[in-house]
Amino acid sequence: MDVHPGLFDRLDLPDSIGALVQQWNICRKCRMQGTPVPYWGPADCDVLVVGMFPGKKEDKDRVLFSNKAGEYCRGWMNSIVMNRGTIGYTNVMACCPPYTGMSFQYKKEHMDACSPWLDKLIFLMNPKVIIGLGRLPLQRFTSIADPKIDTQRGIKRNYKGYPFIPMTHPAQMQQFRDKKRRRAFEERLLEDMHAVRAIIMDIFTEKPL
Repeated sequence: MDVHPGLFDRLDLPDSIGALVQQWNICRKCRMQGTPVPYWGPADCDVLVVGMFPGKKEDKDRVLFSNKAGEYCRGWMNSIVMNRGTIGYTNVMACCPPYTGMSFQYKKEHMDACSPWLDKLIFLMNPKVIIGLGRLPLQRFTSIADPKIDTQRGIKRNYKGYPFIPMTHPAQMQQFRDKKRRRAFEERLLEDMHAVRAIIMDIFTEKPL
C-alpha cells in the first residue's frame, strides 16, 4: 500500500478496515444518541465519497446511503466513476444527529469528534480520490475560513496528499418541488458531474513517478 508520508504517523491504527469499524462502532465521544454508522463499501475502494451524516433510516438499517436520498446520491456517484474504480461511502459525522421535526441539530464539536476516525479510515483505505458532498466535507477537508460550496464545487484540492474534490450534494434535489428549480439544480449537478469525472479520469490515468 502506498502511504502518503507523514500523514498519520502518530495514529493508533488497527490492522484492517473491519477492525477500525468495530472500534468506531462503540465510540460515544460526540455524545449523540445514535450509534455510529462508520462506513459502507469495499475495504479497498478507489473513490471515497464523504457525505454529512447518516439519516434516521441509515441509523436504523446500519447501512449508509440506503435511504431515498442516499440511493439518489449513489446513482450520481456511479455515473461519475463509470466503473473506473470501486466506491466506498462515509460521512464527516458517523452518528445521526437529533432531529427536531424541522432539521437535524449538530455542532462543530460533533464533526471534530469523528475527525480522527475518518483520518484513520482514509489512511487504511488509501483511496485514489476523495469526493466531498456539500458544505460540511468542504469545511472538514480544507482550511477555507468560510467555505461555500457554490464557489468551490468541482475544484480539486489536496488533503494531506490525497486529491479532494467538493461537489454539490445530490440529495439537495429532494428539497425542490418546483419543476423549474429542480431542473436548474439538476443542470448544476450535471456541471459538477462532468467536472469531477474529468478530474477522476486524469487521476486514474496518471502514471506513477
